Amino acid sequence: MRDNQIIKGVLTTGTNRSFGESLWELGPPLGTFGCSSVAAYDSDGNEPIALTADMPDSTMLATTVDPAILTLMRIPGDKVDRSMTNLPLRDVKAVSDLAGTERIAAKAGSQQTKTAEPTQAEPAGPITLGDWRRAKGEASIKCRNNLNRISLEFSGLIPNRLYSAWGMFNNSGMLAAVALGGAPSVFVTDSEGNATFKRVLNFCPFQPVQGQPPLLYIDILYHSDHMVYGLVPDLTLSGLMGGLVAHSQMEFPFAVTPAPKNQDRKTR
Repeated sequence: MRDNQIIKGVLTTGTNRSFGESLWELGPPLGTFGCSSVAAYDSDGNEPIALTADMPDSTMLATTVDPAILTLMRIPGDKVDRSMTNLPLRDVKAVSDLAGTERIAAKAGSQQTKTAEPTQAEPAGPITLGDWRRAKGEASIKCRNNLNRISLEFSGLIPNRLYSAWGMFNNSGMLAAVALGGAPSVFVTDSEGNATFKRVLNFCPFQPVQGQPPLLYIDILYHSDHMVYGLVPDLTLSGLMGGLVAHSQMEFPFAVTPAPKNQDRKTR
């Protein structure tokens, strides 16, 4: 096995999902489990519209909750705060008080706001499907002399925004997210959407350790609420779940195989 490899990133619109289609076969019992975490904004209704690959680049992106994650976590649909769905990604609320109980949507257009008024970093216009599709990434992994290094290089991500990187594992039949290289596994893009993420790993992705789960893929999350949550990518059981505050934009495959085309989703 080579100890130095380059892996291209794959554009996603959810965890193990691209425009509603499964990307990877994750092994038993997960199969092709995954869930969409971004949708098209419906300006005339209350529910977001599922993305399809033939939608125009001008399509505005919005928050969504995939029923698959509700089924997996045994969360009743009526427990989802529907005021948080079908929100344009720029309008997702962020914590605005020292107790962490109040959330507001930070204003766009910092040139026109008051000095102490909460604003978003520019650019702060609507995030479109065209913006999302511009993302490109490459992972370089070197495993030598018990020193395992990974470097992720990105271009075309959402400019001046918060992202995080997660290693995804089949842990006793559950899809487990682990902060890649340890917490905090975060990075911030520059004004052009470029970023670099480098870490030392305590394992080599190409040399699985007996009795330990292999790295399935790396998941890159965009955090629309401008927050991260420590050792987990979101707070699903508190209602702040993937699709509402965190959105998968790219994945790097390792111990997976391509999913059969048009295969039905599996939730367990």
